[in-house]
Amino acid sequence: MARMAGEMRYEPVIPLLIKKLLCDGEILSEECDSALTKIGTDSVIRAVRDAAPQAPHYFRLSSSGLFGDIHSDLALSTGLELLSLELDPDQRTWLANALVDQFSTEAVDAAQAVVLEDAQDSNDLNFNLVVACKLMAYEVPELKQWERELAEPRRRFAGRDVPSLDFDDFDDLHEDSDPRRTPHELVAMIRVRAVRARSTRSAATANLSCPDD
Repeated sequence: MARMAGEMRYEPVIPLLIKKLLCDGEILSEECDSALTKIGTDSVIRAVRDAAPQAPHYFRLSSSGLFGDIHSDLALSTGLELLSLELDPDQRTWLANALVDQFSTEAVDAAQAVVLEDAQDSNDLNFNLVVACKLMAYEVPELKQWERELAEPRRRFAGRDVPSLDFDDFDDLHEDSDPRRTPHELVAMIRVRAVRARSTRSAATANLSCPDD
C-alpha cells in the first residue's frame, strides 16, 4: 500500500503513512519514508512537523531525511525550526545532514553550528558540508580544516601514507560537469567518487596492516 501511494503521489494517504511511521518497525519505516518522499509535497512536511513534538526518537530519526529529500522553502524552514528545538545530539546530526541537501546557506550555517557544538564523530556531516560549500561556492572558516581532516587516513603504518580522499577531484568534477546537472545529481556523482576513494583507502590500509611473509 505504501509503495503504491508513493508512486501515485496520493496525498490523502499521508496521515496513515505518518501513523505507520510512528510504529517502530524498520521495514515499515523504510516503506513509509520512501512513499512520503515520493509524494514530496509540503503537505508531507506539515504532517511531520505536527507529529514531531510528541513523537518518539525513532520517528524523528526516520523522518529527518525528508527535510533533505523534499526541496521546498517550507521543508527548509521547518527543518531549521525542528533543529533549533532538538536536544538529542544524534538526532541533531541526522537532521543537519538532511538540511545540507537543501543547498541553502542557512542550512549550511545551522549544520556548521551542529559540528562545532556537538562533541561527537561527525565525519559524514563534515563531508556533506564540504561538498555543499564547494558546489555553492560558499566559504566557511572551518572548510579547509574539514577537508584536511577528511583527507587524512585513519591510521598510518611503517611510515607509509595510505591513499587519502582528494577534494581537488571534486572541484574538477564540478567544473567539468554538464551545466544542466542539478546540484543533487552532482552530489550523487561526488559521493560515488568518495566511496571509491574510501574503498581504495581501506584496501590499502588492510594491505599495510598485514605482516610481510
